[in-house]
Amino acid sequence: MVNEMRKTLLLLVTVLILVGLRPVFADSVTLSDGSILFGTVKGLGGGKLKLETEFAGVLEIDAAKILSIKTEQPINVSLSTGDRLVGAIEPNEAGDGFIVKTKFADVPITSADVQDMWTAGSKSPEQTTLEAAIAKQQAKWGATIEAGGVMKEGNTDSLTARGAFELRRATDDDMLKLYIRADYAEQDDIRNANEIVGGVDYEYWFARPWSWYTRMELEYDEFENLDLRSTAAAGLGYHWLRREKLDLKTRAGVGYVHESFIDGVTDDKGIIDLGLAFRWDIVDDVRFTHDANYSPSFDGADDYRLRFDSALTIPLGSSEVWKFKVGMLNQYDSMPDAGVERLDNTWYTSFVLDVK
Repeated sequence: MVNEMRKTLLLLVTVLILVGLRPVFADSVTLSDGSILFGTVKGLGGGKLKLETEFAGVLEIDAAKILSIKTEQPINVSLSTGDRLVGAIEPNEAGDGFIVKTKFADVPITSADVQDMWTAGSKSPEQTTLEAAIAKQQAKWGATIEAGGVMKEGNTDSLTARGAFELRRATDDDMLKLYIRADYAEQDDIRNANEIVGGVDYEYWFARPWSWYTRMELEYDEFENLDLRSTAAAGLGYHWLRREKLDLKTRAGVGYVHESFIDGVTDDKGIIDLGLAFRWDIVDDVRFTHDANYSPSFDGADDYRLRFDSALTIPLGSSEVWKFKVGMLNQYDSMPDAGVERLDNTWYTSFVLDVK
């Protein structure tokens, strides 16, 4: 009697141990080499089956190496024929495929018949891909407002002010920018700087890293004797670097410039439009940018304009939208109007509101 009790107790302990060692996950995948992996089937797409395991997280298994699949819960199955099935999956008796146990019938299939699998209640790979494509085409808007200035009163009265506004609309394929900036200064109530620049810039990537662009800019500068300078240009761009923290692109095109001066003189000429834009996120939100434009005239290599704008932008505290900007703007005109210096340098600081 005692021996019988011992045998019964030993059998019970063995059963409990086996139950305890049973895999937590109920699904299984049998590979062509005879290996069996236990876990939870999360889906199949792009020729890869995702199996969540207890010992190694989510594994991606080549669908071509799968011999059979077993799931405890119903799963969605999309076939290469365009048909869709919903049901738990079991291996077939031959061991070279599996059966989808639908509500209406058991349907035998092989891994070669399967296009996608996804768990009940989740999005199909087709829907996920479509939503991602739509999201890439959806426009993302952003705006930047800059303002800076210094005012002094006393022995010398002076005022220096600078402002800028940029509106951006971007998708994965194109970028539209609208911008305007102004600089104003006076000393002892005598104005010594008064410039306004505004424009529009559009770029479209037709075959990355290649793009085409078009831009138009209007400029007024009282102290360059400039009533209006309008520039229109178009050409090709090339994206040399496009990384999260580093970006470099160049442009080359042709354009047309019309200038009318305050004294009534006008000038029209064709130009070559060459540009460079560089961005480097040094650490976190500390950003260095450098924009350059070189526009020689078709009339001769000695007639050209150069523009360099280099700036460092630093976040204010932990804010993601408020920043401080310090920079230097150099503008060189090889053939300015009479009495105007060729080189115009502007050192500036400003507070920035950057809304993305």
